[in-house]
Amino acid sequence: MKEQQHREFCKTLLQLISKNFQIENDEGNTKGIDDTLNARLKGHKDIGEFIDKFDKTIQLTCKETLKQRNLSHTFAKGKSVPWWTDDLTTLRKRQML
Repeated sequence: MKEQQHREFCKTLLQLISKNFQIENDEGNTKGIDDTLNARLKGHKDIGEFIDKFDKTIQLTCKETLKQRNLSHTFAKGKSVPWWTDDLTTLRKRQML
């Protein structure tokens, strides 16, 4: 992850945590957000539900900030693995017959 992506990830994560857990977001106040989350976790009746909500927040942050390669798209362009040889192509074609 590049430094720019890391900064964007952290910023988006803090925004989504603030939104999903209704915590006032003072830019750069990660300690306050962390303390609030910790207090709410301790007082929460269903820890599993709390963790699921936090997990979904992290997943959404990843989807919004990190680009995922579309592997099927890469192969569709005809790119192949570097170790594939003409001999392997011939063997594969013989196996298909």
